[in-house]
Amino acid sequence: MSDPEYDFVVIGGGSGGYAGVSLAAHLGLKAAIVEGARDMGGLCILRGCMPSKTLIQSANRFMTLRRAREYGLRAENISVHGEEIIERKRRLIDDFAGHRRKQLESGRFDLVRGWGRFVDSHTLEVHGQNPTRLRAKAFLIATGSSLKIVDIPGLKETGFLDSDTVLESSHIPRSVIMLGAGPIALEFAHYYSALGSEVTIVQRGGQVLRDMDGDVAMAASDALIARGVRLFLGTTLSRVEKSPPASASSFSTKAPSAPSKPRRSSTASVVSRISNASPSKPPA
Repeated sequence: MSDPEYDFVVIGGGSGGYAGVSLAAHLGLKAAIVEGARDMGGLCILRGCMPSKTLIQSANRFMTLRRAREYGLRAENISVHGEEIIERKRRLIDDFAGHRRKQLESGRFDLVRGWGRFVDSHTLEVHGQNPTRLRAKAFLIATGSSLKIVDIPGLKETGFLDSDTVLESSHIPRSVIMLGAGPIALEFAHYYSALGSEVTIVQRGGQVLRDMDGDVAMAASDALIARGVRLFLGTTLSRVEKSPPASASSFSTKAPSAPSKPRRSSTASVVSRISNASPSKPPA
């Protein structure tokens, strides 16, 4: 039996992959999408922009309640229930993921369950419950991203949160150190500070959001500082160590006026991701 022939095959069933295969089908191309993950939906729906926004919405509401007095209002005895924040997030994400699953199973294109590996420039070998080979004129690799763990002495031994585990953590720490100041880190800095945590951001570069224009980065920095977030830029992080009841992150700054100083926190958070540039494969 010959391998199935397609005009267009997408590897990865997340938001980017679905958009690509959906457009191809709309244009009349014979298309297929390959997805090997147990839970369909992709990074954005399952562990990225959508779940983070549900947490941020809870944090925004709480921050408004904390400022009620500024508007001549009273909101007494307000409190944070982390378990309920996470439960709300799960309900919403289950709905989003269910909708995406229906879209992928709509029949407008073929859905092939498994992990792809290129045999040649026009042949994809799919490993899964029903191994097969697909041939196509063109491919789109939309395999998402993976966590990037920074190699810092003591970090692994101390323990830390990352952008995946934060989304499942119902614990709201008294204080948290964000190692990095990219979009993901600033999202979680906002989340924790809005819920009342003491937040410190430690950034190697000279501005937050390093790929953004300087005036945008400055506006974000000013807003965070105005809310009590401590921000250290131009740093060299030397180590992380456990000293109960908190962790300590030691770093030096490039500015002579800002001497090296350990910062203590109940949680160290590393939030960075790197693109999955290689052909899709099962996680190790």
